[in-house]
Amino acid sequence: MQPGGQLTITTDVENYPGFISIQGPELMAQKKLHAEKVGAKIIDDEIKSVAQLEGSNEYGFKSFSNTNDYYSDAIIIASGAQAKWLGLESEKEFQGYGVSACATCDGAFFRNKVVAVVGGGNTAVEEAIFLTRFAKEVILIHRRDKLRAEKVMQDRLFKNDKIKVMWNHTVEQILGEENPKKVTGIIVKSTEAQELEVDGVFIAIGHAPNTGIFKGFVEMDQQGYIITKPGTTLTSRAGVFAAGDVQDKVYRQAVVAAGTGCMAALDAEKFLESSEIKKEVLTTKSGFERSLGKHDWSYLERVEIEVISSNLEVIRESLKKLEKEIIAFAKQPPGFNNLISIKGIGAISAAIFVATIGDINDFSNPEKLTAYFGVVLRVSQSNQQCTIGRITKRGSKIGRTSLVQCTWIAIRYSPYLKSFYEHVKKKRGSAKAIIATARKFLTTIFYTLKNNWVFKDFTKFEFFTGQQS
Repeated sequence: MQPGGQLTITTDVENYPGFISIQGPELMAQKKLHAEKVGAKIIDDEIKSVAQLEGSNEYGFKSFSNTNDYYSDAIIIASGAQAKWLGLESEKEFQGYGVSACATCDGAFFRNKVVAVVGGGNTAVEEAIFLTRFAKEVILIHRRDKLRAEKVMQDRLFKNDKIKVMWNHTVEQILGEENPKKVTGIIVKSTEAQELEVDGVFIAIGHAPNTGIFKGFVEMDQQGYIITKPGTTLTSRAGVFAAGDVQDKVYRQAVVAAGTGCMAALDAEKFLESSEIKKEVLTTKSGFERSLGKHDWSYLERVEIEVISSNLEVIRESLKKLEKEIIAFAKQPPGFNNLISIKGIGAISAAIFVATIGDINDFSNPEKLTAYFGVVLRVSQSNQQCTIGRITKRGSKIGRTSLVQCTWIAIRYSPYLKSFYEHVKKKRGSAKAIIATARKFLTTIFYTLKNNWVFKDFTKFEFFTGQQS
């Protein structure tokens, strides 16, 4: 995910109200300064998962990162979307210098020039048709012999004299110059490679909203875009709002994202007011203060409660400090970074696993590790009868508890674990199913540590380059 969004990798922005022309990174830097000036606190962190807390909790939601937990009474999801790219080194080199993923944003820069559009779906066809307003020729390059776009879109495309379609071709390389930096052509390949002279390349193979961590948390469509109530930013979960490209797959413009961001802020404000929740950051002490105002306490009772409140605040701060120390200590032994790359395992849980397991080489196979955690079934034999009972519960209780908690979270992200859990649940119930799934999850932990895996995408079981599967 790009910090600051897609505008940080855009050069000239000429369709944002108030600016005749401004660089994308400069616009985002000004937005950041503006937000800080009016009191917003900006934290550089990456949220891994979000959970709704029970009614007895002081806060409504908890957001988890690798190093911190954040509590809030409302959430605005504005994580944006990312264009899908071809993955070429030359593509990355010329992004913003002739390579783009947004015809609406950059089409005007290619007036009376030749441009290529890569793709075969609705996005590619729409981009190609739009670019004919500026370019003198548009070459649509598709790797198959027919388009996936809707028929009405295809008819419009084929009737446009400015558009030429190259079937069964793929882009192998983007060519360009350094001084000034610009695109000069592309190499495409079917049976043989050939070079085409073009001034710009538009990659139109779709967009992907950055909503993976919210799967199962709020309602989404088949493409992963968050569904909001028409005319609002309200999602399927009360107190959670969505703004920008996470819920907009039609316009995908910075000004539209800013507008829905304003809508989300207003919707969230109304929600907080209707829930009678203070908008300032709440502490344990303020929670007691609200309780004091609701009950007819005696003077001595009020004093005693205030003393307890102050003591709890001190304990809370001490726990935060202790948590940071635990994480810092856990990062030293090998295995910590491997474990936190697994969806479902946060920093504290990783620290617990590192401390519980110690040297993974002490365990010759996953079965030894599951027995060590006490999540294997107890087997007893007498009079030539074999009886299988409950789990042994040997080893570290905190390790075993953390394992089960992490498994519940991992099930949300891993199709394999979810399928296994549901299968066992139908036959043996949820209690036995989660323990069986925890053993599967612990097997993944075993091989992650044993093989030094670092996951790039745990849901797809993909590793960073150089890792073995």
